[in-house]
Amino acid sequence: MRGKRKKDPLEETARKDGSHGDFLDRNARSGRQASDEQGFREFAVFTAADSLFGIDIVYVREIIKPGPVTIAPLAPAYVIGVFNLRGQIITVIDLPRKLALENPVRDRRSRYIVVEFEGEKIGIRVDSVQDVVEVPESMIERAPAGMRREHGNLFSGVIGMKDRLIGILNLERLLGSD
Repeated sequence: MRGKRKKDPLEETARKDGSHGDFLDRNARSGRQASDEQGFREFAVFTAADSLFGIDIVYVREIIKPGPVTIAPLAPAYVIGVFNLRGQIITVIDLPRKLALENPVRDRRSRYIVVEFEGEKIGIRVDSVQDVVEVPESMIERAPAGMRREHGNLFSGVIGMKDRLIGILNLERLLGSD
């Protein structure tokens, strides 16, 4: 006899406020690390100016809808500002501007991906969040020379999936000191 499938709490991650909470923290719940013994890694995949990018899931803490920010005077042009997230002050950067991409989309699909890097939480504004993908390490290729030259090695690699190419961002280079 078939019964109704019990809902997985990980599948019901979107909150009423539009955030995705800690849905990307499934590694902690499952006891599995993002880069495990079988050589698989997980990436949060998103768009910025019609291009696909990914961030290693181990850095992602949550995904939220953009809200009001306070402008940060004298900050670099790619810094949108700061906002308060449950008592923590979060700096938000505009990824398309940081990467000098044209035609960014700012609409209801835009999100802040909150990452933890070097003990600090930072919001990265993206045009839309697409998916979480798990890929074998063998599918991650070195970024093409033109991509490395154009963006100053901000990419740790690329993933070719069917008809799309996902640029994997290197957070150390992206968020490190300019």
